[in-house]
Amino acid sequence: MRELHLLHSMLCLEPRKSPVPPN
Repeated sequence: MRELHLLHSMLCLEPRKSPVPPN
């Protein structure tokens, strides 16, 4: 399940695009 990890990484690395707090 690397896709999930990658997605999470992208969200954490770029929280600006998604206004969501990194859990």
